[in-house]
Amino acid sequence: MRIHRALLEERRGYKILYVPTARCLTEAPVDLKSLARQRSRWHRGLLATVRLHGGMLFNRRYGNLGMLAVPFYGLLEMPAPLLEFFGYVVMPLLALF
Repeated sequence: MRIHRALLEERRGYKILYVPTARCLTEAPVDLKSLARQRSRWHRGLLATVRLHGGMLFNRRYGNLGMLAVPFYGLLEMPAPLLEFFGYVVMPLLALF
């Protein structure tokens, strides 16, 4: 997001390409405590990114990033942990009834 914003503000011509062969690796946590820390770290990073680039939210100047990606992160990804917790509470109740 930072690169996209910087290049757009400098009014440089550029194109973002999709590379289908790109690979990214991460280590799987070995226990639930490590998983919780990893998820917390990822979510704090998401919050910081959306807060830093909040001016891109629903801003047509930033194209698909401003109209689709940032709103998706801000409106759907940020409340996801709350929705997941709600699901963990509701699912056993639904199974009982």
